[in-house]
Amino acid sequence: MPNIRDIKKRINGAKQTLKITMALKLVSGSMLAKVQGRVKGARPYNAELEKTLKTASVFAYDYAHKYLLESSEKKKVALLVMSSERGLCGSYNSMLVRKIHEFINQNKQYDYQIYCIGKKASEIMAKDYTIAKKFTFAKNEPSYAEIEGVANELGAIFERSEVGKVFLAYNHFQSALTFTPTVLQVLPLTSYETHRKEALASKELPPDYKYDVSVEEMLDYLIPELYVSSLFNCQLSALTAEYSTRMWAMENASKNCQDLIKRLTIKMNKMRQGSITKELIEIVSGAETMKAR
Repeated sequence: MPNIRDIKKRINGAKQTLKITMALKLVSGSMLAKVQGRVKGARPYNAELEKTLKTASVFAYDYAHKYLLESSEKKKVALLVMSSERGLCGSYNSMLVRKIHEFINQNKQYDYQIYCIGKKASEIMAKDYTIAKKFTFAKNEPSYAEIEGVANELGAIFERSEVGKVFLAYNHFQSALTFTPTVLQVLPLTSYETHRKEALASKELPPDYKYDVSVEEMLDYLIPELYVSSLFNCQLSALTAEYSTRMWAMENASKNCQDLIKRLTIKMNKMRQGSITKELIEIVSGAETMKAR
């Protein structure tokens, strides 16, 4: 049975843990606000890319781009996984890995080459799969240029027909309390044809602007740029979900620490009270014995 000294040690340990969880909560909240600012800055650019692509695609006839064409390779595919670099973020990584297992089991016709951003998912998945490459960056938040490097590397193996498709797995941010593990196809691009059909189906065709370059030359720039921008926005969404999840995980951990400290303090006080009562009884009993003599 623990004594008062043991309980004091547990209380002190819980207090130290509380300091850590509270600090991590504050840091995560600060990082979350920073990433949300980056999201607000990136969305208009991506939206304008899509708008310009939709406009230009209407006037491009028999246009083909390497990122739009089906590859001759039908069996091998690449899967890019965006996970966290650090832990202490609840079920963030485990839910993503569960979704990936589910996707792979439902699509067993493919041979997967797995690429990872963030070490946590790669550590879990390395038990069952071979990791083709782990991308590491100077900071926890990759820059646009760093994501562009990843996108170009995957685009190159797709262009060489080393893989037939490129999939992306990440946690899509929904709200402060929820995120959705998502697996989607990023190559070949399906959004181009979708945007073109939407533009052609609209009652009013977009104005036929006069560009300094041909429509085809402009699309040669827009399509790779939209591909990179889409990956970058997914990375920002994953980071937002990570920081939000970590902030709430640390909030719950802090509450649990506070509850534990409260329970242990009550238990320690009861033990002290019992010890004092026992000593008083012994003193009174001793006094009564002395009187009897």
